[in-house]
Amino acid sequence: MAQGYYCPRGATNKTLCPGGGFCEAGVTEPTECAAGTYCPPRSSSETSCPGGYYCVLASASPEVCVGGTYCPPASFAETTCPAGYFCTSPASTTTLCPAGYYCPIASANATMCPGGNYCPEGASSYTECPAGYFCPKGASINQGCGAGTYSDAGAKACSDCPAGFYCGMTVANAAYSSCLLGTYAASGAFVCTDCSAGRYSVGEASECASCSAGKYSDAASGSCSSCPLGKYSSSGASECSSCAAGHYQVSAVDPDLFPRLIY
Repeated sequence: MAQGYYCPRGATNKTLCPGGGFCEAGVTEPTECAAGTYCPPRSSSETSCPGGYYCVLASASPEVCVGGTYCPPASFAETTCPAGYFCTSPASTTTLCPAGYYCPIASANATMCPGGNYCPEGASSYTECPAGYFCPKGASINQGCGAGTYSDAGAKACSDCPAGFYCGMTVANAAYSSCLLGTYAASGAFVCTDCSAGRYSVGEASECASCSAGKYSDAASGSCSSCPLGKYSSSGASECSSCAAGHYQVSAVDPDLFPRLIY
């Protein structure tokens, strides 16, 4: 009797071996196909289930592994893709999640890391960017904010230090610091600058103010001092001028208001 057929006892004709079983020559009934193999109709032997597919007991054909699972060769069931890996159908093995992506358990594909977070290779979830660092979309590592910038936790980008404050030269500035009396800073500064003579600031200043007429200041001053008797100044003065000979002080502001002394 030919392979792929069987003859029940007492039968006068051979019968085609059905799917899910196999029939060697001379058998009286089919043999059930084992799990991990398959047997199309007219099979004389079992065929190993290919990778990316699974074959239950008495399978006539392989079943494809769905996304998020994998099936090595000769599988009889799907295996769930572990966290940190992805399995795109039909997968015979797992694929490591690449840097900049994350893969929860049973992932069919890798998911790009969202902005404000980072995902190293093999990540099963994303990690929030710490303060002082920034993480654009698809980041695999966190990057420190440079001089003149800072960030809060979960930042997609660093922010310029606000005017009146400074963000130091260190990498990863998580906060900004106030400019002290007598100094100032524009937006994005990594150091505060001293006010020049004739100007002053009261702290956290974006620019220095000029001393008013009748006052003066040294460099890096937090306030202006009044001119002493016998001296005067105009606005923005770094020092006071003495009254000319034959004049006396009526106002510390305008030298034209110094009348001559009467002898």
